[in-house]
Amino acid sequence: MSEKLIERKTINMEEALERFGGMQDLYDELVQMFLSEHSYSSEKIQSFLNSKNYSELYNMTHKLKGVAGTLGLEKLFDESKNLNDYLKTELNNNNEININETIFTFVEKLKNTFNITINELKKRY
Repeated sequence: MSEKLIERKTINMEEALERFGGMQDLYDELVQMFLSEHSYSSEKIQSFLNSKNYSELYNMTHKLKGVAGTLGLEKLFDESKNLNDYLKTELNNNNEININETIFTFVEKLKNTFNITINELKKRY
């Protein structure tokens, strides 16, 4: 039996609203907070990478992952989780993290997904 891959959505409002008990006003308010608090997150991600501040990059991706999951921002959740998991593994193993193709790829995918998500949210809000 083959499983079909489910295409993840940029914004899965239906699933998020289930988490909020159907309270659209609350969801809208939290999306507005996300937009105002995270408008420069893409630049911060790049700045943390450039300055090799991996603990702050880890903290930021962890926070983005949580907020994205709560708000149904599925693709942003996935990319935040990918980078967060990579950093967690490297930091927990006390590995020296270098700007290599792996971390660069994770960061670029996260920044691109973040920008797409922000643009989609701005169209709706």
